Amino acid sequence: MQKYTQHYKLVKDTLFDFCRCISPSINSEELDTLLQGTVVAEASVRTNVLQVIEAEIDLTDLDFSEHIWLGCHDIVEENAEIADTIWEDNALEVDDTSFSKIMKYLDSKDYQLRGAAARALAHAIEFDKSKFAGILSELQSKYVEEIKPKAPEKDAYGMPKKVDNADHWEARSGIALAFNAMTNGFDGDESVSFLRFLIEKGPLLDGNSRVRGQMTESGKSVIILRGESKVEEMMNLLQTTLETSDKDTKTSDLLNEAVIVLYGSVATHLKADDPRLQTVISELLVALDTPSESVQHAVSECLPPLIRSSGSKTAEYVENLLHRLFNAPDYPRQRGAAYGLAAVVCGRGVATLREYRIMSQLKEAAENKKEKDHRRGALLAYELFALVLGRTFEPYVIHLVPQLLAGFGDTSISVRETCLEASRACFQNLSSYGVKEILPTLLDGLDDTQWRSQKGACDLLGAMAYLDPQQLAASLPDIIPPLTVVLNDTHKEVRSAANRSLQRFGEVISNPEVKSLVGVLLKALSDPTKHTDEALDSLIKVSFAHYLDAPSLALVVRILERGLGDRSNTKRKSAQIIGSLAHLTERKDLISHLPIIVAGLNLAIVDPVPTTRATASKALGSLIEKLGEDALPDLIPNLMATLKSDTGAGDRLGSAQALSEVLAGLGTTRLEETLPTILHNVSSAKPSVREGFMTLFIFLPACFGNSFANYLSKIIPPILAGLADDIEAIRETALRAGRLLVKNFAHKAIDLLLPELERGLADDSYRIRLSSVELVGDLLFSLTGISGKQEGDEEEEEATQAGQSLLEVLGAERRDKVLSALYICRCDTSGQVKSAALGVWKALIASPRTLKDMVPTLSQLIIRRLGSSNMEQKVIASNALGDLIKKAGESVLSTLLPLLQDGLQASPDVEVKQGICIALRELINAASPDALEDYEDILISTVRVALVDNDDDVREAAAEAFDSLQQIMGKRVVDQVLPYLLHLLRNDEDAEQALSALLTLLTEQTRANIILPNLIPTLLTPPITAFNARALASLAEVAGSAMTRRLPTILNSLMDGIIETTDEELRTELSTAFDTVLVSVDEYDGLSAAMNVMITLVKHDDHHRRAAAALHLTKFFAEAELDFSRYYQDLIRALLISFDDPDKDVVKSAWTALTGLMSHMRKEEMESLAIPTRQILRQVGVAGADLPGFSLPKGIMAILPIFLQGLLNGTTDQRTQSALAMSDIIDRTRAESLKPFVTQITGPLIRVVSERSVDIKCKSCKAFMWYLLTDLS
Repeated sequence: MQKYTQHYKLVKDTLFDFCRCISPSINSEELDTLLQGTVVAEASVRTNVLQVIEAEIDLTDLDFSEHIWLGCHDIVEENAEIADTIWEDNALEVDDTSFSKIMKYLDSKDYQLRGAAARALAHAIEFDKSKFAGILSELQSKYVEEIKPKAPEKDAYGMPKKVDNADHWEARSGIALAFNAMTNGFDGDESVSFLRFLIEKGPLLDGNSRVRGQMTESGKSVIILRGESKVEEMMNLLQTTLETSDKDTKTSDLLNEAVIVLYGSVATHLKADDPRLQTVISELLVALDTPSESVQHAVSECLPPLIRSSGSKTAEYVENLLHRLFNAPDYPRQRGAAYGLAAVVCGRGVATLREYRIMSQLKEAAENKKEKDHRRGALLAYELFALVLGRTFEPYVIHLVPQLLAGFGDTSISVRETCLEASRACFQNLSSYGVKEILPTLLDGLDDTQWRSQKGACDLLGAMAYLDPQQLAASLPDIIPPLTVVLNDTHKEVRSAANRSLQRFGEVISNPEVKSLVGVLLKALSDPTKHTDEALDSLIKVSFAHYLDAPSLALVVRILERGLGDRSNTKRKSAQIIGSLAHLTERKDLISHLPIIVAGLNLAIVDPVPTTRATASKALGSLIEKLGEDALPDLIPNLMATLKSDTGAGDRLGSAQALSEVLAGLGTTRLEETLPTILHNVSSAKPSVREGFMTLFIFLPACFGNSFANYLSKIIPPILAGLADDIEAIRETALRAGRLLVKNFAHKAIDLLLPELERGLADDSYRIRLSSVELVGDLLFSLTGISGKQEGDEEEEEATQAGQSLLEVLGAERRDKVLSALYICRCDTSGQVKSAALGVWKALIASPRTLKDMVPTLSQLIIRRLGSSNMEQKVIASNALGDLIKKAGESVLSTLLPLLQDGLQASPDVEVKQGICIALRELINAASPDALEDYEDILISTVRVALVDNDDDVREAAAEAFDSLQQIMGKRVVDQVLPYLLHLLRNDEDAEQALSALLTLLTEQTRANIILPNLIPTLLTPPITAFNARALASLAEVAGSAMTRRLPTILNSLMDGIIETTDEELRTELSTAFDTVLVSVDEYDGLSAAMNVMITLVKHDDHHRRAAAALHLTKFFAEAELDFSRYYQDLIRALLISFDDPDKDVVKSAWTALTGLMSHMRKEEMESLAIPTRQILRQVGVAGADLPGFSLPKGIMAILPIFLQGLLNGTTDQRTQSALAMSDIIDRTRAESLKPFVTQITGPLIRVVSERSVDIKCKSCKAFMWYLLTDLS
């Protein structure tokens, strides 16, 4: 991955696949090798190794991993986040051994790794702060050892060995970075001692300038964060150092430079009124004369906060620095003054430029023709203002262009060079607004008639090479072509300036490969129409070995942008380069150009040419793999939106390919998140959406490679569903996707593909079955290596070869399974399916022997298919069974029947058992009676077992087989099955199953008429058990009408059991059975018989039977759904007569039953019953004597609603009789029992008194008077 960057993605995928395979058994040596990849120099390699570990590797056996801990402090944020996740997921912890493991990485040659080690060490100390002092001391000791000169080693002869005298400064740099990272751990005393160490032990005098700078920076950090409490001690230490150091030596200069910077940092803790503040500022201003860029830069960083505090002295400082800027004797001091002036402006704010007329004075100096030092000083000030103030100086830069143009034409070389540096500094921070303001002026300058103006414009345009890379990329097309034109100018100086400027655009580029192509690339920018293809070809041919720096990328991006907007072939080249370069650029550099690149690729992915679409899609995948989804948050939603849109099929095809590549770039985790959305949309009601998302299945497997095998089971069903779609385009897309799956995974994922395709062969949709047959054919042809297109002898020879290959590749079991599914498709109801299956079968099967070998597997499959809830599947399976018997002969019965019998007894699967029963029925119907005679025992035995199965569907199928068998073999089937079931019924363990079997058989009237005469007597044999009672209830629910003739016997036998038993639980069971039988009768004959029995029981001589019968009638009235209104009068008569029964229980039961009957009646039915009910009432009891039933609480309410309804809503006769009936009720009821019903009785009577009918009035008045007399008495 580090060496072959052009194959980055391929190597990455290989690494993922390899780690996935070895992860279950990875050893410590392999794991260490992988972990080493997390600390290599290339950021993208670290990213991918961390992603692999997160996805595939279990680190829970480790307590601590220095590699992951270093990754948690990676300078690349994405890497740090992944490492944090790994750290948390694997519960890794910092321990005592961690510190030494981390510290060795401080010596690394890689700056990033040294920095990560420093941050990791500081973070680890936070977990155990007691380690801080020891580690600080160890690092200081290590530094002291590192700077000691190495003693020369001698060989065996005493001669000095040849040694490497190079300065290995990296270890010291790592120590300095660690000091800086550990800043938070210092206390006040440690801060002072650390400063003393820096001064006395040599870090500030280190031989390497980078180490010196890092040591100084660590000192500054400690002072700023921890120095406030020790200001006095630090000031004294630093002042003493400055006063006592040797003068005019190199070491003293280095020390003084660093100490001055530290001195300035300490001064930030001084209060504004502290007199030492001015002293420090003065010393810092003096230090600006030091001829060292790093010292001057450090001082300029220290000054701003001090200047802000000093306030009143600003004018003095500005005046002093301007004087030094214009009158300094040499360039370093002049530059130091410019640094100081910029620091003052930074401290006091950009308004200082106007307040103290700084810009006016600088302009005067820049225009001073006599003093070149003045001109150079002004330009130095502009440079430092741009560097120190950054973009806040931009408004002034726009107005400096004339001065910069003049500077490029200056007679002094030093002024011209300074002008170039000033221009570079001014331009590198320009915003797009600033560029737009300046660029037109410079381009106009190229057309000036004065050659000096032209030359200046050329030079200043050349300085634009130092623009921010993003601005550079945007401006190059505007800058390069005009400069190229000026190369042919008549004036030598102008031509020379234009050439120098163009060269500068090459100088800012540090990538060697791009640098070698600068000429070609600039030509492409100057004349895109002619040279874009040439530039793209050059970029494609070159083998990149180095990362692209920001200016290189800016130069290349503009050519790529042009290429992406060109014709198809040029688009493809641009996309190819983008895909290759994605992994060779820094993330931050690439992100700034994303809008241009992605806009171009979005056009390319919908290009009419497939290769262009494919290349652009791969480029998008490479981009998102490099940058992550955060950089392109709208990419996936936009591609999804295109797939859902009604745009052309080509656009959807390109978007599907692009989305597949993008998901592949993001990895399987993102695919898992997106797959539910894809699966949802692929079954959308909108055809264009279905087609768009179905297209994804063409590209996803190819993009993900072997890692996609895990998702085949999820996408094959929607592909098969797509094969049955009503829209032809969707069917074609689904078939293409299916064929590509078969092609790519035929050998690698046969275990996943074959089961899904077998399910497709059994699908309810004929289109899916048809396409599945075609795909199974493709798969089997691919596995066996045949074409399936031969004819005649060649076809037979190929089929023989295929049969052998199939057996070798799949094994006997899987071969039989798939061929059995194919055989059933040969008997399909669809002619297309049948024809396709037959073609595949003939290409693969040459010998009839194969079919005979398959019979057990084929039988099982047919049986399962027969148990399907889909009628078409049952028909197909029946056809297949018939075809099998026809082709294999009735001899197959000897194989089939034992299989069916064993399957029924052994299989727990309900569908299989149901299928076995259907298969039995089909066998019985298909085979000849003579052939069945030989298997009578096994047939009947199998039917008997199936009839007592626990599942309803199995028993129902068994009952149908029983019918078929009975039609052929006659009564002997009943004679063998029924006694067996009745025998089981008497056995407690098997009784439930036997009853279920009988109930299933009784669902058909003919069978019921055969079975019930034998069954009922068995169940009614006294004493009737609880089970028999439940059985009777169940029989009644299933075969109610068939039991009508035996209803009196059943009800009377149950009543006998209820009365005679002393077991309350048994009585409850018998009562429940009685109620169920009664409620289950049919509306005609059954109801008549039941009512006769019940009325007879209500009138029975035995008072127990009378009471029980009344209670069962109550239950019947509440639950009966049939119409028994024709028996109302008979029931009222029987129950009302019981109101005068000598037994209290009978009276109460009769009252309960009659009350239940009243609640069941509709009001209009009550009106018609008023007259007959009064006639019955007059026959009950004696007028003037209390009727026992009416003396019960609410007693009269069992009959009163009829008369109240008749009185209010009946005919004249009904009203009259109702009024008289109320008199009869009053005659037979005690006053106490009437009192609760005063309102209910008197209200209707009073209303009726107003009637016109004299007779009704009289009867009502009579009833009312009776009521008053009774009430008064």
